[in-house]
Amino acid sequence: MKKHLFLINHGNLFAMGPLLYVFLLSINAKRNKIRIHLLHLVPFVLFKLAVVIVDLASVPVSVQFGKWISYIMALYCLGYSFGSLFYLIRKSKLFSKIDVRYLYTLIGIFLLGWLFSIVARIVESSDYGIGQIIWQITYIIAGLFIYFISWSMIKNTKILVPRTYVYDKNPDFEQRLKQLFDEDKMYLNPTLTRQDIAKRLNLSNHEISYHLSQHLKTSFTDFVNGYRIEEFKRKLEKNDNPNYTFLGMALDCGFGSKASFQRAFKKKTGKTPSEYKKEVQKII
Repeated sequence: MKKHLFLINHGNLFAMGPLLYVFLLSINAKRNKIRIHLLHLVPFVLFKLAVVIVDLASVPVSVQFGKWISYIMALYCLGYSFGSLFYLIRKSKLFSKIDVRYLYTLIGIFLLGWLFSIVARIVESSDYGIGQIIWQITYIIAGLFIYFISWSMIKNTKILVPRTYVYDKNPDFEQRLKQLFDEDKMYLNPTLTRQDIAKRLNLSNHEISYHLSQHLKTSFTDFVNGYRIEEFKRKLEKNDNPNYTFLGMALDCGFGSKASFQRAFKKKTGKTPSEYKKEVQKII
């Protein structure tokens, strides 16, 4: 067997660390953002591509080089293990208590396994057989990792079910939110996001969405567009510049495009901007 087949057999380990991290990121990510997270697998793909080229070209690979690759893979996956742990610590509020316990245990076993594998690589040349003992422990941990995933999924079907958020009613929320829009006119910012509002109110994105839907019976987009439409109406009624186009006024009011403006206006008023203008002119 060619020596470089060592790389083919063990190169798949490069995917384990990134896959765990991408798994965590994808739990609460929107579908269109999961593809971005898959970029973490690029090093693995490049490595496998290099292995194929080496194999087809029959390039000999020394045992020492294979050991260095083995060290790199172990450290690489260990780094992703710590990255997964730190991510879970920072984002634990996004998961239910069941999920957090499960994920901490999962990452803990994964992290412990890679720590033991690195120690085993360091001492495997020992004359006392310590390396072999540590390798056996590593294999046991790897088995526990697989067993834990399988048993947890069978025992508890609620693991990783999307979390239902319930927050107490915040009596100051509506007043503070309207202050940002009435006085600070944040809706004039065409790139305004929930996160911008959350930062100003010192709340999470989920709390903003929850209070809007449960207490104000609206969505973030509809709430913001409502203010923008009212601003458009005021500009139209003032008629300071008769040559000012609908699009120009809409952009000044915070809309990002003509299509989004017309769609929001029709949804809010039941009329097109032109129909509304005719009604205003009749009144005037």
